[in-house]
Amino acid sequence: MRKAADILYLLSTYAIKGQFVEKALIYSQSGHHLFPQDTRLLETYVFSLLLNGNYEKAEEVLKSTDIRSQNLDFLRLRLSMILKKTTEEKTQLARMYLST
Repeated sequence: MRKAADILYLLSTYAIKGQFVEKALIYSQSGHHLFPQDTRLLETYVFSLLLNGNYEKAEEVLKSTDIRSQNLDFLRLRLSMILKKTTEEKTQLARMYLST
């Protein structure tokens, strides 16, 4: 099972690197749904959503998880800047990112 998660992670990261955003989205979404506990796949899934312009879906995915990592905190902060959140929310998210 772990090898399948590794393969999906590699496929999604190589697709991002090659700027195949749709492929990256498919691989990372599949990986996240098959292995919801894998932080790497969640990070690449949210990043793929951001690259694809699906900001609302990215926000929904981030709100539905309680997993904390520095990359996810950065993505939360980046998303708040894109969606023009209030200064209070941005400050709180920046503190979360800097504290991890």
